[in-house]
Amino acid sequence: AEIDHTELDLIVVDDKNPQLIYGRPWVTACIDDFTRCILGVYVGFTPPSYQSVAACLKDCFLPKVDLKRDNPEIVNGWPAFGVMRELVLDNGREFHSESLEQVCYSLGIDMHYAPRKVAWFKGKIERFFRTLNEGVAHGRPGTTFSNIVERGDYDSQKHAVVRFSTLKKMLRLWIADIYHQEIHSSLQKTPTQMWTANISPEDIDI
Repeated sequence: AEIDHTELDLIVVDDKNPQLIYGRPWVTACIDDFTRCILGVYVGFTPPSYQSVAACLKDCFLPKVDLKRDNPEIVNGWPAFGVMRELVLDNGREFHSESLEQVCYSLGIDMHYAPRKVAWFKGKIERFFRTLNEGVAHGRPGTTFSNIVERGDYDSQKHAVVRFSTLKKMLRLWIADIYHQEIHSSLQKTPTQMWTANISPEDIDI
């Protein structure tokens, strides 16, 4: 599995006071290399840290049993979860914490650090983040687009209306009902089809 962070191309507002601008949230996600399923995700406003990595990994390890109860608008389940055998990380400080190393050691997870300035080493999670921004952030009010040229004179803060709680629901809905259900060009199957065809419940460590 590969894990990393991205700052979403979307400005989010406060749940109770839409006039209060939160800013662009950070998304931490972990992808299964073989099936391209997302094992876990975490979204928040603090820069990448051990806490955000730990929250994402917790989401990875546990089955998404309450997904539809907490988000009744979601149609499909989210089958992917469990403890990965190997975890590919970059050289961010949050990935070199002693606490993370202890967690991985205790669960039998081999940690592999990507060489510096070698983007393809974590290519699958990087491509996922591009797809995520295109599917969740771009085209919505308050988007910052992916670069200054695209944004032009668009005032992202002025148009921001997406509440933080709404974003969290949108993110899980998009993963479960869109990303996991669309044919992946490299797989010629959907991530969900790859997971259900190749991963048995007894194969999953939790």
